[in-house]
Amino acid sequence: DQLPQLKFDLPELQFPEQINLVEELLDNAAKKSFADRPMLRSPKVTLTYADVQYRVDRMAQVLVEDLGLVPGNRVLLRGGNSIGMALAWLAVVKAGLIAVATMPLLRAKELGEIIDKSQPTVALCDAKLLEELQAAQAQYPVLTTIVPFNVTTHEPGSLAARASLKSGNFRACPTAATDIALMAFTSGTTGQPKAAVHTHRDVLAACETWPRHVLKATPDDIVMGSPPLAFTFGLGGLLIFPMWAGAS
Repeated sequence: DQLPQLKFDLPELQFPEQINLVEELLDNAAKKSFADRPMLRSPKVTLTYADVQYRVDRMAQVLVEDLGLVPGNRVLLRGGNSIGMALAWLAVVKAGLIAVATMPLLRAKELGEIIDKSQPTVALCDAKLLEELQAAQAQYPVLTTIVPFNVTTHEPGSLAARASLKSGNFRACPTAATDIALMAFTSGTTGQPKAAVHTHRDVLAACETWPRHVLKATPDDIVMGSPPLAFTFGLGGLLIFPMWAGAS
């Protein structure tokens, strides 16, 4: 009863009842001639849409096959703006899980509040940011497993090492359009952080409105910025909206 009333009456917002936002934005990139175009860039590497899909599919296999997660389970994500964080977020949502992204500046107390509300059993964490999350885990044992990312495949137990053993054959979870894709926690400046839930349809509706009419990005555009991916502003502006446009 605290949710806003959302209207999807515009022609471009008529989504099917069953849709997975990562399948729509990533898997269908080939149909839009985006597959070989750059999607994620860093000083060290540039990944095309096809490269990203292969990596995301192998990570999703780890989540489902190795960690036993099922649709609706929450997965905490802890990392800065990196290719690793983007891949992890996409893998979580493609598998039908609920992404609970957290900012790297958060400490054990704030992470504990988020764990207490979202009840994740698994966390994917940048290897450089493990200490505070492990301190929070000690207080909230519901979080049973922490898998580090942004480390090499030579590091046993890392997300990269586990994913390197997978085939990459993974089909997106057939989520309902109204299934929850992410829980976005507020900063908590006015008290306890609150979790705003967003469905697959909500995210795709955001893509079909503001980027289409205001951003007007093209596949030749390169988008960069400083908002953290853990905030929906950063998630949309730096990852989801460029994907919708075929940009990088």
